[in-house]
Amino acid sequence: MLPVFYSDNYIPLVPDESSTITIEAATKDLSGEQPLIELDGYNVDVKPVQGPVMIALNVNAQPSHWPESNIVPEPMNGLSARGCDR
Repeated sequence: MLPVFYSDNYIPLVPDESSTITIEAATKDLSGEQPLIELDGYNVDVKPVQGPVMIALNVNAQPSHWPESNIVPEPMNGLSARGCDR
């Protein structure tokens, strides 16, 4: 559903820190469906929440759902994929 407006879209947090984000959208654009917010991030533990607005892990953003592409090859001859470590 678009447009959706967020009070912030990049939230760096240290352990045990929290932040509140405001999301604005026209409820008429939901067409009677329950809102769902899918979250992901590096080192993030998403706890699903049921309620007026559901919160879930964005499984499509997880590495286990990425297609194999060989963009980053396996290290060869003691070199890292970046080629600078020995």
